[in-house]
Amino acid sequence: MSRLDYRYKEICYDPSVLEAIFPAPVPKDNGEEDERRKERARFVRSKMREVRKAMAWSLTTRQNECLTLYYLHGQPQREIAARLGIHQTTVSQHVQYALKKLRRVCCA
Repeated sequence: MSRLDYRYKEICYDPSVLEAIFPAPVPKDNGEEDERRKERARFVRSKMREVRKAMAWSLTTRQNECLTLYYLHGQPQREIAARLGIHQTTVSQHVQYALKKLRRVCCA
């Protein structure tokens, strides 16, 4: 046994004693937090509409396909390349250039 093994032994404890020392926080029923969450969701939806319009307007068909499959469907670049019949590096470049164009269009 090394000199440090004694520090990592499991310590048994009684959960009721632990709760007496550190009471669990009681969640508050706060309407403000729910409203803030709903407002954030509305904001995200509106921004996504803008991004989709920009994708349709400014990207090539292949860039649009690669970006949609990569970000919205969560497919790895290797699978996208096999599906579209192109090299993985090409998929990476399509995604990279598409993001550059979207940043230029959406942030301008």
